Amino acid sequence: MKFLVDECLSPELVAIARARGHGESMHVTWLGMRSRKDWSIVRRAIADGYVLVTNNTTDFRALLSGVRRCTPAWYVSTWRQV
Repeated sequence: MKFLVDECLSPELVAIARARGHGESMHVTWLGMRSRKDWSIVRRAIADGYVLVTNNTTDFRALLSGVRRCTPAWYVSTWRQV
């Protein structure tokens, strides 16, 4: 499984995923997708087989609700840096 971590979350999450055996995990900014539209990130996640990790529940839930074919899972994080 490989994760695509949204820019609203820390790249440290990618380091954690890689340390736990998910070596292909990436951060949106590392793919040159900083400030891209949400639909563009969803398209990339689907095309490359990523599990999308985000805390942007409103926008991504709306985008993924209309997808009718097999897609990667997505995870909405409630993690906050303190």
